[in-house]
Amino acid sequence: MYIHIKGIQMPAKDKMFTLRLPSKLLDEYRLFCEENSINISKRIRRFMERDLEAWQQKKRALEQNQNNNTQK
Repeated sequence: MYIHIKGIQMPAKDKMFTLRLPSKLLDEYRLFCEENSINISKRIRRFMERDLEAWQQKKRALEQNQNNNTQK
């Protein structure tokens, strides 16, 4: 979804969600990200994108396999 402002196409505002993590894990991960100049949100987003890409590839492969088996 995109928002158009005076001829400029901009992505719609991202949504936020809350998750529960142990305090120690979050503190250590924040420190890790800080020391490595990593944006936590972008890093978690990329993890999610990779998971979805792998899941979609598996689904496509399974569907293709099922289609091949029904055509025999």
